[in-house]
Amino acid sequence: MYVVKEEKSWTVSKIKIELGFNNSIKSLDCYDISPSTLFEKISIATKIPIVYDVLPVHPISLHVYNLAVKDAIELALLKVGLYTTEDKKSYISITKKIPTTEYIEQKSGIAEFIKVNSNPDLYTAHIQQASASLIFERFFSTAQKEFVSFNTKNSSISKFSLENKSFDELLQVICLQLDCFSVEEKGIIYILPGQDTGKEIRNKGRKWFNCTLQYRSVSEVLPLITNRFSSYDTIVADNYNYFICCDDKTYSELIEFQNALDAHKDIQLVRLQFIKGNDLLNNLPPAFKKEDFKTTGDDSQLFFTGSKNAFTSLLEQIVIVDKPAKRIRYDLLIIQFQSSASTTWSPSLQIKPSELGDAFLARADLGSVFDLQFNVLSSFGLTYATKLNMDIKENRAKIFADTSLHGVSGSPITFQNTSTYRYREIILDSVTGKPTNTGVTREIISGLMLDINGWVSGDGTVTTNVSATVSKRGADVSSSIGNPPPTYEKVLTTQVRGRSGEPVVLSGLVQDDSVVVQQRTPFISKIPILGKLFTSESKTDEKTEMVIYLIPI
Repeated sequence: MYVVKEEKSWTVSKIKIELGFNNSIKSLDCYDISPSTLFEKISIATKIPIVYDVLPVHPISLHVYNLAVKDAIELALLKVGLYTTEDKKSYISITKKIPTTEYIEQKSGIAEFIKVNSNPDLYTAHIQQASASLIFERFFSTAQKEFVSFNTKNSSISKFSLENKSFDELLQVICLQLDCFSVEEKGIIYILPGQDTGKEIRNKGRKWFNCTLQYRSVSEVLPLITNRFSSYDTIVADNYNYFICCDDKTYSELIEFQNALDAHKDIQLVRLQFIKGNDLLNNLPPAFKKEDFKTTGDDSQLFFTGSKNAFTSLLEQIVIVDKPAKRIRYDLLIIQFQSSASTTWSPSLQIKPSELGDAFLARADLGSVFDLQFNVLSSFGLTYATKLNMDIKENRAKIFADTSLHGVSGSPITFQNTSTYRYREIILDSVTGKPTNTGVTREIISGLMLDINGWVSGDGTVTTNVSATVSKRGADVSSSIGNPPPTYEKVLTTQVRGRSGEPVVLSGLVQDDSVVVQQRTPFISKIPILGKLFTSESKTDEKTEMVIYLIPI
């Protein structure tokens, strides 16, 4: 620990930094601290930003004198690994070195191949703890030969030393050590996975041939070839290459058979009018497979690789699925009916019930409903329209929503008429019992939320799933008792089925509220019995019902 005495304080720390001329480090002493902590303290002391990659966490100790900041950092980095330091004028950057290819290969083992000076066709090999990929890369690079490796085994050679061996002899020994074998085809050497003893005995006297396909994949052709040439071993190289071990005569027959299978495909373009390519692939006619189609990058077009007769049949059947989606229009009318009754207690001891709207005029006046959904009004007739008109005029009904919604058969539609109330969260202090603001803002969404999902069947019947939610927020009392505002919610979910144009009525979303207002004369109203003569009380009961009229067309 290092101690620094100042005028009014003593500082005890594992690191001590003294600055010299021109913001250099006069002295730096640290003991058993992490590199990131050291660089942080240097940055604070010198006012120079230091940016660094992830550093090791093992602690270091350091003692330097009269060095520039960058030199001191580089000295500290010698103990933590491969890092470089760069002075960017306004800051110092510390980045981790990326190991070079030579460094990686050195870590993965040693694989040396040297041509003999007296005879360039002979090689001297020295291998120690080297992987198969490194050995083949070095060997074929020294011999200046092209190769392709299909050996997927993660094999290696611990120790290997040979002198004055030909290329073929050396390759044979290496393949034996790595459990693989080589096949040369048109100047290219293929490295293939090794075989079991039974296959080696069976394939004695045969050669490996590389077969390449042009139009069809190996997965399509190889099952037919192995079915006909079942006594010959095959190895799959990639999607369009495979190897077969056979004699020259069999190879000629196989190539003739392969050419008949690997014929050029007729490629036809399928143009879609209303649906996407993925929709067609998910609803293909039974006689076709997804493998017969290729994407074009355009959702309205696909490539078809079958025959011309199959393409003609496809066009005849594709008309069944390539149709525009049926559309649905929902005529929506939402009305809020409300009624209230009040009871008043006055000092004269009179009790008087009252209702909203003292006047009732019964005549067929439709001025208030002329602009509403005509389909809804006509579905219920003149009597309904007259009654609704009177309820609106007498404030017993209010138009909550009047609109038309358009959608596609099978796709959901959402209608929302809500208000968002935001409040700050309040909690009661456990010690004082007083409300305390936590600083968290929350929100309550209230109003009407309507989800509709309709489907049109083949005979024109409309099946509609409807979910309606009506919510209401109560008074905010969070500032006094620490609880969030209360909410009231009514949910209605149903499924209806009917012909186009038949109305659907959703009701039952009823909310009851009670409001009490009390007035008192100060002091006198508190006298028992006598105080009632100086107290008045008004109680109002409100009943609200949301009715949804929905007509799918």
